[in-house]
Amino acid sequence: MSKHFVDIILPYKIEMLTYELPDNFLSRIVVGHRVLVSVGKRKLRSGIIAKIHNIQPEFETKSIISILDENPVVFPETIEFWQWIANYYICTIGEVMNAALPSLLKLEDSTKIYAPEFDDFYGFSAQEELIIRFVFENKLISISDLEKSFKGKSIYALVQSLIERKNLFIYEELKSSYSSLKIKHVRLSDNYTSNKSIEFFIAKNQRGKKQNECIAQFLKLADNDLHTSIQKSNLLGSDGISRSAYNALLAKEIFIETEQIQSRISVQDNSSESLNILNEYQKKAYFEVNEGFSERKVVLLHGVTSSGKTEVYIHLIKDAFDNNKQVLYLLPEIGLTNQIIARLNKHFGSKVAVYHSGLSASEKFEIWQSLLNNSSDSVKLVLGVRSSIFLPFSNLALIIVDEEHETTFKQTEPSPRYQARDLAVVWAQKINANILLGSATPSVESYFNAQTGKYKLVEILQRHNSVKLPHVEIVDMKLLQNKLKNSILSKVLIKHIESALDKKEQVILFRNRRGFAPILQCASCGNIPKCKNCDVSMTYHKNSNQLVCHYCGYAKKNTSKCDDCGQTDIRTLGFGTEKLEEEISQYFIHAKVARMDTDTMRIKNAYSKLISEFEQGSLDILVGTQILAKGLDFKNVNTVGVLNVDALMNIPDFRSNERAFQLLTQVSGRAGRHSGNGKVLLQTLNTDTPLLKFVQNTEYKQFFNQELSERKGFYYPPFSRLIKITLRHKEKNKVEALASYLMKLFREKNGIIALGPIYPYIAKVHNKVNLQILLKLSRDRTLIDNKLWIKKVFQKNVKLSDYKSVQVLIDVDPYN
Repeated sequence: MSKHFVDIILPYKIEMLTYELPDNFLSRIVVGHRVLVSVGKRKLRSGIIAKIHNIQPEFETKSIISILDENPVVFPETIEFWQWIANYYICTIGEVMNAALPSLLKLEDSTKIYAPEFDDFYGFSAQEELIIRFVFENKLISISDLEKSFKGKSIYALVQSLIERKNLFIYEELKSSYSSLKIKHVRLSDNYTSNKSIEFFIAKNQRGKKQNECIAQFLKLADNDLHTSIQKSNLLGSDGISRSAYNALLAKEIFIETEQIQSRISVQDNSSESLNILNEYQKKAYFEVNEGFSERKVVLLHGVTSSGKTEVYIHLIKDAFDNNKQVLYLLPEIGLTNQIIARLNKHFGSKVAVYHSGLSASEKFEIWQSLLNNSSDSVKLVLGVRSSIFLPFSNLALIIVDEEHETTFKQTEPSPRYQARDLAVVWAQKINANILLGSATPSVESYFNAQTGKYKLVEILQRHNSVKLPHVEIVDMKLLQNKLKNSILSKVLIKHIESALDKKEQVILFRNRRGFAPILQCASCGNIPKCKNCDVSMTYHKNSNQLVCHYCGYAKKNTSKCDDCGQTDIRTLGFGTEKLEEEISQYFIHAKVARMDTDTMRIKNAYSKLISEFEQGSLDILVGTQILAKGLDFKNVNTVGVLNVDALMNIPDFRSNERAFQLLTQVSGRAGRHSGNGKVLLQTLNTDTPLLKFVQNTEYKQFFNQELSERKGFYYPPFSRLIKITLRHKEKNKVEALASYLMKLFREKNGIIALGPIYPYIAKVHNKVNLQILLKLSRDRTLIDNKLWIKKVFQKNVKLSDYKSVQVLIDVDPYN
């Protein structure tokens, strides 16, 4: 009988490894199962079965140790998708698995083992007997702690052998490190589940006034159902309820405490409101979207800000639900989920779950399991950020990518550096699901695909309820009549803010730089404090009186003296959101001002709390960075100011015009969404820039045509594909030597244009030198072959072993 083998994916920067499959596992295992294997000499890891075969490897193989789950945790087509991602983004399938799986499905050295009681150790070595006895006495112990207890002796091979021979066992409950959420409940004891008995106790217990109040509150919360239980925290959290009275009722066995398992998935009311009726423009878009779906095309919905795209999404979700299908709704930011989830819950209730990095490991695990099981009460709609694309939907019919142009759909660190929007397109086509991309400012690549017939274009060019688009005014900051002395605010902006506040309206001010000032400079010697780890000036944060590097996080206290000459004449150059907040508070002393940027949003739920306060009218002016531009809807905002527009347009990147147009259009779209009286003021020193005219007149197509013409001339996407290779090391000569060798290889390869090597604007970060190579690849048939060739260069080129200390970062379709 021939042996069987399995190829296993492990969550590391490695390709699949081959293990022997014991005969007793053969009938129980399928592709997608999670198994426990030995990695190296001393480590246990969990991996995913990718392939079962009988091809004998040329090397000696280890056996898998155990099967960790009754059912597979991923589907076979998911593993094929992972392999596609690894090939496209030039990384290993192990890195893809690491990004895709929740942490509780990745078993590591904390694995605990236990031993049964043995009466007879015949056939065991003395060392094996010692290990078994030690494990038995400790009841549960991790393998790493076991090895420490044996004072450095290598016992791993013995432990592995004992597990394989069923003398030691993996602790089943800890295989996933998951434990159910248990909530304490309270109910009446069986002796008091009739009206007469509980009334008799209350009448007899006249001295126990607090106890009787506790019973009365219990009955109120239980809707007078004597047989039901309620959460203990709800009872004790009620006004006037004494914990000592509650404990006395427990002691008298009036109350009984129980534990109930509760799902961590946020469950809303099962009731659902009927859908809003679509207006004629939305209805037309809805039918055109479905036409695109019937043609098996990706659909791009281009709708101006506040055109009602979300209502179209809701009707499409309802269609999927009517056919008992699942839906994935991708958003670029966690914060956007707060407003949208409220709208979706009104219509779809408990079928909705939210998935993002702010969830606990257990919450993510429960959502994964719910989708995998796909029972009648499982989640049907997931609202999530980019990592949601990896969730194990079993019946997915529709993927919606809202704000599809957003750069936050692109993963930067760690590898794989994927674009979730692009993965959604590939995944939908692979599983025959419909996919809809929506935006008021589509990415150039997506709109190009629509113009060339690859995608179907659907447009809504009118705001909902015929509300007018905001009036955009360009404020020339070169003109003296517009300037306020020693201020970053123009006279016209101040005037419009005053008018808005007089009318009890709210104001949004946008500045895409956090901190108080980007630069501090000594007026005597010109010295500018720089980060000790990076080639960049440090940003001054006034609230904490610190100088902070926004690249590595290094911070130091700001002193009033120059580090070089000791003089005290220190001046700020430029401004960030912190300075803007301070200045606007000085002009409008009675206004309630708040700031929204990464410095103020670090605390859990800070974002949703601030959004809620602004929605409810508790704040008058909101100052912030690009977080403000991401699809938020405020009814009482008619005035928006954008400061230092020029900084957005002068970034050294071929996408800088596209990003500037998107940011300015999106932040402008926050004004007048309900009144039609929106006013947007753009403060700039370059009033004749064509880009600003496009924003002012909402001329997306004109902007697109100009941008496309420029990119074609310079052979940038969408006419080519880009790969950015960053070489990183502490020693400059090592990155330069490797770059020289790679450039020679790349320039000899057909279909690849190699540019560089060049040091980026910030050449040193975290005390490491960065050197970059930019590759332009043809979009023809050579693209796939050239990517695989590049992957082989970095995985199998023997010469590169000379440079193994140099860190290589490969970014396919880079966004910066």
